[in-house]
This record gives sequence, structure tokens and C-alpha cells, in this order.
Amino acid sequence: MRIIQSWWDVQGTGVLASKDIPLVELSRLTLEHNLGTRVIFYTDLLSLSGLSYSNIKPLNMSEYPKEIWCLGKLVAMAQQKEPFIHIDNDIFLWNSTSIDVFNAPFIVFHHEPWGEKCMDVARLIPPPPSLKKGYDTFNTNNFGMIGGTKWKEIVECIQEILDHVKNNKELIVNVANKVGEGWVPVLVEQVWLSELLRKRKIKPKSFLGDKDGKFNPFYNPNLCKLAEDRGVSHYWGWSKKERYNDIVKAYKKWKDYFNSIQYTINNEGSFCNLCFRSTKSIQFNKSSIFKHFKWRGELEPYCC
Repeated sequence: MRIIQSWWDVQGTGVLASKDIPLVELSRLTLEHNLGTRVIFYTDLLSLSGLSYSNIKPLNMSEYPKEIWCLGKLVAMAQQKEPFIHIDNDIFLWNSTSIDVFNAPFIVFHHEPWGEKCMDVARLIPPPPSLKKGYDTFNTNNFGMIGGTKWKEIVECIQEILDHVKNNKELIVNVANKVGEGWVPVLVEQVWLSELLRKRKIKPKSFLGDKDGKFNPFYNPNLCKLAEDRGVSHYWGWSKKERYNDIVKAYKKWKDYFNSIQYTINNEGSFCNLCFRSTKSIQFNKSSIFKHFKWRGELEPYCC
């Protein structure tokens, strides 16, 4: 499965803020280690300083209003030509125990109803053509993860949304500035896309499992517990901001961990930089080396 991430430079600085680098890099490291594939990164950043993605694709956002910050993700997904999963930059996959769900026709991170407040916003903006007969803001999904084998249908629905935004740009921006708090991006991404796919009778599979229910979309300890059981964290979605320092510490340890792996690869015939066993005795090669190195929870690398 093709794993993609994206970053739209809505601030127009051309570089990723230093405070965001640990989040984005830790997300990449955990995904690449536990999914066993390189993450493809779509961005319009002018400088990639501090980032270590090996496969970078351009993101052309010139036609889209920056007030609707979710559009960068949608544009990246609209470019896909094969099965994919887009994973947000603040999601950390600590282990690989739950990745079997990635083979589902349509995967979402979890179910996330938005209800009356989002419906109030929805009344101010005409929906995409396929939703003109009405839709439900109480039966939507969180797209911190989104993709699957029904990728063609997902891309077609995304393209309908992108075309609709371009055709109604002025109105959508005016409503976004009026209501604030990110409600229009929530409507555009989570509500419209959830409903367009439901119209096609494509049932979502939640990464957190069917027990995620209809939790409040804001910080919820029950949802956090489900995520912990599935070996995943969502920083901006659920974590209190004081966890930032923990994320920075985890990033530094994961970076050291990967440096140890790279050191061992580059010094075959030498020794493991964590356990100091001879690499000859355990027959290291680039395909087997990740089986030697392991990870315990969020903070502790080990091997053997």
C-alpha cells in the first residue's frame, strides 16, 4: 500500500517551523519503521531543512484558498493513481500490530460525529452536486488516516469537492472568515467526503475498531485509550499541548535509534551499535536488519 503525507505551507514562509519538525519527523520515522515502506511527502515548501523524506512530490495549491487548510491533503490524494493511505503528520504509529486494517476497501482513523454546529455552517454553503438532496453531519469520520483499495472512488469524490470549492471560492472563504474555529475545513473534508462516499455505499473501516462509537470529536479519554490499545497517538487531535516535550524526547530517541540502524547497515561485518554483537554472527543485511532492532512502546529502542 502506498503511504503518503502532505504539508501545505498556508503561512507562506517557505519552511517548516522548528517546533513542527519533531512532530513531522517522528510521524515519518514511526510509519516507515512499522509499515516497512518509505513515506511519499507532498508539499509546496520551498525548503525541506530539518526533514528527511526520501520521496518528495510537488503540491500545487495556487488555485485554492488558504483559509480552507484541509485542501492540501485533498489535493495530494487527488493525484493518486493506485491504492494509498494518507496519514496526518501528527499521527505516530508505535507498533505494527494493527496494520492489517490497511488492506480494507475504505479506511478511516475513527468515526467522528460533528452534529448541530457543523450543520449550522453547512446551511451557509451549498453542498457539492452529488449531495444536493441533503446529508448528515452526525455520521462522519476523522480522516487522520484515509485511503484503501477503493482508491478510485475516493479520488473521484475528492475531485468533486475540489471542483466545488474552486467554483464557490468567494462564498466559502467568506463563511470561513465569519464562523472561524476551523468549521468550514471540517465541513469540506470530513462531512462532505464522508457523505459522498456513503452515497456510493462504501462503508468505512475504522483503524481504532468498531468500538470507537460516537465519541465527542474533541479530547476524549475513551478514544485515547482505544488508540493506545491500537499502538497509535494523535497529537493535535487528542493530546494536551503539554505532551509536546514528550514528543520531542521521543523524536530524539527514535532518531538515535535509526542512526544506530544506519550505522550498522553502513558497517556490515562490524557490530550492532545497540547490543554490540558482531553483525557477522547474526548475518545482517538490509532486508533483515529491522527484524533485529525493535521498539518498546513510545520511548525505548532495543534489539535481539
